Amino acid sequence: MPVKLPTIACSTTELAFLAGLLGAESLTGVPDPFVGWGPEAISVAWDAAQVSLAERRLLSVLSDGSICMEQRVAELVGTCGFSEATFMLTYTGSDGSVSGHHFHVIRQSAVELVLSQAGEITCQLSGLDTRSVLDRVAGIFRLGDQAAPLLPSGRLTGRHLNRARQVAEETGAWAAELYLVSAGLCRETAAGLAVTLARPLGKGTLVAVAGAHADVGIDGVGLLEGENGLWLLRESSRWVDLIPCTGQALREFIRSIMNRVLPGNLL
Repeated sequence: MPVKLPTIACSTTELAFLAGLLGAESLTGVPDPFVGWGPEAISVAWDAAQVSLAERRLLSVLSDGSICMEQRVAELVGTCGFSEATFMLTYTGSDGSVSGHHFHVIRQSAVELVLSQAGEITCQLSGLDTRSVLDRVAGIFRLGDQAAPLLPSGRLTGRHLNRARQVAEETGAWAAELYLVSAGLCRETAAGLAVTLARPLGKGTLVAVAGAHADVGIDGVGLLEGENGLWLLRESSRWVDLIPCTGQALREFIRSIMNRVLPGNLL
């Protein structure tokens, strides 16, 4: 069973400050809070971050001016700053709510980093069992016993898929079906996909970013769920393959992507 470790909350500025103390040059997937700032403004923000973190006992400023970071904080931030792989997820539910999650993984542990709309970041160290990351990803995507649509696979350009989604949202499934047929899908697949685009139960993306150890730098997958089942979306340089897929099969496909970018097939 994964060890439950502490959670900390901080702003992007505070996270950058903490990562800098550990020598991390960047944080994959985290917006740079200082874009467009001048040196003086950055210095003021840096000082404010230090004061705020000290007040919350996430670090200590010693009498000689040196800074001592709490061990639990160093573990969380260090995993983010020196991860061997990062998995970035977005998921939109049927109610339109959007959630974003980043998972930073090293051999010993993982951190889930959630960036809210307000710019606050919550980091949670998942424990020594990195398999918990796959379980968490499957949970966010709500993967379970979904069936695969009983339809042929299809292929569209990204531009055509985005336009079909727009037509479905604005005009409905019938108009989207006509558009998809004109874009090259067979009538049967176009009809099923159009219904899903018009009334999605959920849609999400996973982007996997490897560290220097891996041959594959970036990989990823998308999903689209409707009343008729689950679609796996696989994008290449020009095309998006639309593949009917069960929930269990998509989970295993995500596992294969993760293992491709992780050192030593950890999941």
